Amino acid sequence: MSSKALKAARTLILAGLAAAFAATTAEAQTAEGDTIRNIATATFTDANSNSYAAVADTVDIIVGFQAGISVTPDAGTASPPSPSTALTMAFTVENIGNGVDTVQVAEDLGLTPAMFDSVGYNWNSTDYTTLAALNTALASFELTASATTTINVVYKIAADQGGESTVYQLTATSVRDAGESDPGQYTLTAGETFGVTVVEQGSGVDTTTANLLPGNGQTVVFTVTNTGNGTESFDLLTSQVPGTMLSVTAMAGTGVSQGGDPDSARVTDLGPGSSVDVTVTFNVADLAAGTVDSLFFLARSVAQPATNDEGAYIVTLVKPALTILKEAFTDAGLTTAVAGNVLPGQSIWYKITVSNAAGTAAAQTIDIDDDLPTQVTYVGSGDDGNPNWTISGTGGPPWTHVDAQLTTLGAGASAYFWIEVTIN
Repeated sequence: MSSKALKAARTLILAGLAAAFAATTAEAQTAEGDTIRNIATATFTDANSNSYAAVADTVDIIVGFQAGISVTPDAGTASPPSPSTALTMAFTVENIGNGVDTVQVAEDLGLTPAMFDSVGYNWNSTDYTTLAALNTALASFELTASATTTINVVYKIAADQGGESTVYQLTATSVRDAGESDPGQYTLTAGETFGVTVVEQGSGVDTTTANLLPGNGQTVVFTVTNTGNGTESFDLLTSQVPGTMLSVTAMAGTGVSQGGDPDSARVTDLGPGSSVDVTVTFNVADLAAGTVDSLFFLARSVAQPATNDEGAYIVTLVKPALTILKEAFTDAGLTTAVAGNVLPGQSIWYKITVSNAAGTAAAQTIDIDDDLPTQVTYVGSGDDGNPNWTISGTGGPPWTHVDAQLTTLGAGASAYFWIEVTIN
């Protein structure tokens, strides 16, 4: 016989054995209280072949109670939304024993009981808010052999449980034989929704602009929020367009890890509704004032990459543009400009004005040096009242060199100081 024929024959034999076994195990148990009568009869003759009346005897035995309980869930698995309205798990309880029985039930909410917002029960078209109330009703319900009853577990899944899983178990136990019970199980995995938003921390919007000076180690903070209903991890990616001026050096924040690429990082296990502030450190190259470059920041779901959001930080390079103007006046009010010749002994007031162009950056640590010509003698000095001025001098006395320092001058602003001299 070929190997294929042998295999086919073996399959037929196994199938026949399985059918015979199924037929045997499917046979119903003998009912409790049934009487089993067994009669033994003997017939006999003697040596001459004479026949005699048969003799017989009878034994009666009564079948006792054997408990048997089976619990079967209608499905066994479910993926409820989070949060959910009232949902139902149906468990069929069958008396597979040989007599009338009653049952009591117990439950186990599994390893993640916090998934449940509430658990209730419905049996025989009646709602029960507690397991104790349900068991009180079941205690008076007789379940005949081979009969079934259905217990509906009515539950709600709490919010922010996306992706969480638990195994709910309902166990029915025979009242007549507490050692006989059976559990039915439901694996519940809350459906997960994904969502993320990115905003620039200071503004609360996803796109902002800034005027920045050249320099390294500058920062912008983006806030990443998990708007889904489950704990999730997000890839954080930066890019620069056109990328001629800005370059990212690092990303940092609580739960943020970065590999060897400064433009790539990941925040792990960000809970639903939770946020993390990600500080992006970058350099601004010293290019021409007015150069524009954009830093884009993308947060992308690891589990569902199509779910992502992006913020942008648009940078315009600014620099201070300072000019200086020196004028001579014949009065302390600085109103009458010198016109024509000056005479020995005459007092002159020099006015030195510094101006920073509008639309630029503030100028810092401005230092103005004025070497007085030998034809004049220093008398005094002062300023326009700007508190950022500091005026000092060297040489003499009287001073032959005036040093005026201004700590800061904003864009579009001007300031001046004056020096009084006499013509030698």
